[in-house]
Formats: sequence, structure tokens, C-alpha cells
Amino acid sequence: MTDPHNLPLRRMIAVGDIPDRGLDLHFEATPAECAAVAQWIDAPKVTSLTADYRLIRRGSQVKLSGTLHAVLTRTCVVTLEPFETVVEEPVTMRFSEHASADGAAEASISHDADEEDLPDPIVNGRIDVGAVTAEFLSLGLDPYPRKADGEFRYEEDTGKENPFAALAKLKGGQGPG
Repeated sequence: MTDPHNLPLRRMIAVGDIPDRGLDLHFEATPAECAAVAQWIDAPKVTSLTADYRLIRRGSQVKLSGTLHAVLTRTCVVTLEPFETVVEEPVTMRFSEHASADGAAEASISHDADEEDLPDPIVNGRIDVGAVTAEFLSLGLDPYPRKADGEFRYEEDTGKENPFAALAKLKGGQGPG
């Protein structure tokens, strides 16, 4: 993947525009954005990428929850053939005006795995739900993609003599043993 600070998908939401009752958000990546995401995640193609989120603001914090849906082409690690796959990834994040990028990074070093994740910062009064979507898509991908029928096939080359047979001839016709 490329630089995580140069994410291929941006959808900025102003925290001040989130009503007290919450905000339902649906977006679809454009074909150009899908191509950029495919390059970023090192996939041959992203056919479609959509997300449905609910944002709820409480004081200086925002909770984002929902699901992203992607249809993409991957390369099978066994056969090296391309195949289409679907990713449905649940997304839940918290943001806070009081969180800082540096503070969150430092705190995560000693962060207890059983505790809830620390909130990400709200930067300049905005949240980038596109960046969240790209990051969660990359996290939801199988690192070793494999076609459903992807099997390793070994075919013995019967046109060549077994190398041990040549050794046996040198030893006077005796096989190994």
C-alpha cells in the first residue's frame, strides 16, 4: 500500500452539520475513486464501493457506525488468476475534538486490548468518512486471497528421468536404501 496519509477516497463531513437526531449518510465512490482505491490496496480492480453510515454527535464526540460494501477483483495466491470477491465490512469509530493525532498514537502504545479504542481526532471541525472507508476496506481484505476452487496442482513431469535413477546407475544399478 502507499502512504496512509495520502488516502484515495475523501468525503469530508462538517461536525457542525450533524443534527442532534443524527445523520444517515450514503455514498458511492466514483469510477475514478474506485480506480484510485484499487491502486492503493494493490487490487486489479474495484468495481464498486459504497458505504452506509450513521453519525451521532454528543457534545465534542461523534460516533460513526455502519457498513461498507465493495465488489473487487483480487489475484488468487495459489493460481495467480484474477477472481471477483465481495467485501461487507462493519465500521464503528469514535471521533473527538479533544483527541490529537499525536496523543492517540502515544496512548495506543500502552493501550489495553480489552478497552474500547481511543477516539480519532476531529480535524478542523471535520471528519473524513472517505478515509475511514478506505482504511476499513483495506483492513477487511484477506491478506492471502484465494479463489473458491483455487487448488495447487502438482503435475509430475514424466518426460524426464528421475535424478535418483541416474545416481543408482552410477552406483551399479542399486536403488537408494
